[in-house]
Amino acid sequence: MRVHKVWPPVPAHQPDVSFSQANPVQDQWYTVLDTRTNVRILHTRVMVLAAGETVEVMFTADDNILFGSAALNAGAGYYVHLSPTLTDGLVIDGSSSLEYGGIILEARVFKAEIRKTTNNGAGDLRALLKWARW
Repeated sequence: MRVHKVWPPVPAHQPDVSFSQANPVQDQWYTVLDTRTNVRILHTRVMVLAAGETVEVMFTADDNILFGSAALNAGAGYYVHLSPTLTDGLVIDGSSSLEYGGIILEARVFKAEIRKTTNNGAGDLRALLKWARW
């Protein structure tokens, strides 16, 4: 048996990305995170502060596009995670059971974007993304 003195790299946690856009423009994509380093996405949560808004989230991971859309209640946090079937892209879910689970996604190049597709109010559009890189 050969013992290696160098362990595989362990991702280093990065400061949380906290995004807030006041008075978001309908159908305008806003970048939450755009990085060209090896990245691990640990947790993503989105919120809108206006009632009756539909929010879309798009992740681009190594040229693969993952997309999700949901009608959100004002002021409620929603978790973004991979669809269990992997055919539906991203799921935006208000379940509290995902608080410590959800998405763990790794990519060499990664971009997270968010937008609202309705215009029912001027409330903030928000996102929180926890991530690491190595």
